[in-house]
Amino acid sequence: KPSTRGLRANWDRIYSYLKKQIRYAIGLDVEDNGISRLKIMSYSHRAPMSGFAEGLRAIKISVDLATSEKSGRVIGIISTFPGEGKSTISKNLASLLAEMGKRVLLLDGDLKNHSVSRDLIPDCGIGIVEVLGNPTLLPDALYHEEGTGLDVLPVYARNRILNSSEILASAEMKALLQKAKTSYDYVVVDLPPLGPVVDVKAAAHLFDAFVLIIEWGKTDKASVQASLSTHPAVMEKTLGAVLNKVDGQQIRLYEYYGSYYYRRYSRYYSDYRASN
Repeated sequence: KPSTRGLRANWDRIYSYLKKQIRYAIGLDVEDNGISRLKIMSYSHRAPMSGFAEGLRAIKISVDLATSEKSGRVIGIISTFPGEGKSTISKNLASLLAEMGKRVLLLDGDLKNHSVSRDLIPDCGIGIVEVLGNPTLLPDALYHEEGTGLDVLPVYARNRILNSSEILASAEMKALLQKAKTSYDYVVVDLPPLGPVVDVKAAAHLFDAFVLIIEWGKTDKASVQASLSTHPAVMEKTLGAVLNKVDGQQIRLYEYYGSYYYRRYSRYYSDYRASN
């Protein structure tokens, strides 16, 4: 029977290893109480020349090319399942666009599980539902992020919102988005996952484009195909997919990513991070 001291020593080694791997993957220190969600939500601002930020710029280019004739773009960030990281991508993409000098509104459209609002503005007293009922409340409901210039419209929910699909597809939501398009260059909307709820399907006609977030190594291809095939209006406007939570060590096992080119790109971002 192993001793308590031996078990503790093994755990310390495992924990130390995990800390190094997480730092390697996202460039953040890990404390005993976990990684700060606020740090992850602002990573593109803290590391603008990281590989992560460069991936967000690739999303911007795809959106611009696909919606070049539109003055204000409404972009929906979606996923198949909860927990794939769409809220993190939504916030970092919006912040990056704002730092590029664009007028950007981040709208928390996941009314049942509003991660963006909980992380950024946990004590807000006015949100999107109140604004839809009384549009004059919009200026008071907006949260302005210092350092980037990003505006955020949160969700304020004392009780669980049951009719979320009706709210997202409502005439009031359409009017809000139309008004936002005249004031902002980009409106980034963090939406519910496609799998368990019908909210995105109901409101698809209000969006110019969708970006699908897929958790690498966990979300299977069949589930993604099934979720999109049952939402044809969403699939038609989906520009592409983003592989999120990629394991930097495991992905090297694949022939392409273990190639000379991937090593050179990895070194490029590693060298930049080390020098800053």
